[in-house]
This record gives sequence, structure tokens and C-alpha cells, in this order.
Amino acid sequence: MDHGGSQLNCFHGALNGVSVVVDSVEGYQVLHVENSFGTANKSLSNNAVSLTYEEAYFLSYALGCLTVSHSSESFDLLQQWKHFCDARKAFPLKFACYFHFRTKGWVPKEGLKYGADFVLYRSGPKYSHAEYAVIAVDASTTESTPVSWRDLTGAGRLLHSVAKDMIICTVLLPQNLERPISSKGLEIKEVLFSKWTSMREDLEEDTDASW
Repeated sequence: MDHGGSQLNCFHGALNGVSVVVDSVEGYQVLHVENSFGTANKSLSNNAVSLTYEEAYFLSYALGCLTVSHSSESFDLLQQWKHFCDARKAFPLKFACYFHFRTKGWVPKEGLKYGADFVLYRSGPKYSHAEYAVIAVDASTTESTPVSWRDLTGAGRLLHSVAKDMIICTVLLPQNLERPISSKGLEIKEVLFSKWTSMREDLEEDTDASW
């Protein structure tokens, strides 16, 4: 089930708080080790993988290789969607952003510790460092802009200190979110913010490097 779209067996996951847990030897190997989905959850078992809601729904909706249940009740795609939306208001926005980057070949992971929604890896955390941090913005809201320039400046300074550029991912969501969103009906734009370095800073860095 790499990004090229190879066929996968179907795995089963169970809702567990704010995650969906897949607990099987094959699920751990194929989903987590080979394709960088989820995080290992050794507190449950040696083969448990905890998936975020975005990862779980991507596997169910986009790849068709995950079934999800809660208290022995199987959830179809609509039930999953409603549960995830009820549990997390920002789920439609974050899923749209996750879907956008994952289908472009990136591996998005939670970016909370960097002040972002996601960080993007080319292959996965065990292969390389994340190159970008992503902040998702809902362009369909009628409220004031949820991300201010002060927020962006602060996030940019933090990300520069860990050698990451910032991507603002603006998503125009459909008005009706009662049913799962379709990738065909989404409008998504990316804006890349890189740190600008002045000539004076360059000269200072060159001078420091010469000593």
C-alpha cells in the first residue's frame, strides 16, 4: 500500500479515545513499518498501532483497507465521518489537508510540538526529518482570519530554529459537512513561507564561520 496505490489487505481498527487502534502483526508491519501510518502503542501490545482520526479515515475512505468499530459495532464511512466530526470540530479541515498532502506522496504527522497542524516527511519519521510544517486554514469561515501575522511570525521563528519551512494550507470546505467531503469538491491552496535572510545576516554568518 505504498503511495503508488498497490493493493492491501483489509485491517480492522477499534475506536480508542482520540485514536483508532489496529492490533495485529500484519497491521503493524504493513501500516506502520512499511507505510508510516500511526504510532506504535507498546502500552497496549507489541503490535498495536494508534492511528489519528485523519489517518484512519484516509485508510477507510481513500484506500478502502480499514474497517472501524466501536463497542463491537461496525461503523460505515458515514458513521465514521459523523463520529470524527462530533469528536473534533476541526476534523473536516484537518482531513482535507491530510488527504491533500498524503495523495501528493508526503507523509503528514501531527505537528503540535512545532505549533502546526502537521509536519511533512518524504517517506516517514524513521527515514528522514520533517521538511515542512503545515498550518491548515479554513477559507470558508465567515469569522475573522484564524491565523494572524503575529501567529505566523512566532511559528516561523520556531520552525526556523528546527530547520523547517512553513506551509499555509488554505481549504475552502463545502457548506454541507453532514456527509463526507469529496476531494473533487475541495479548493486547496498552498503558500510556502521561507525565512528571508538579509545581506547583513549573511555577512555576519560568513564572518562567524571564518573564525
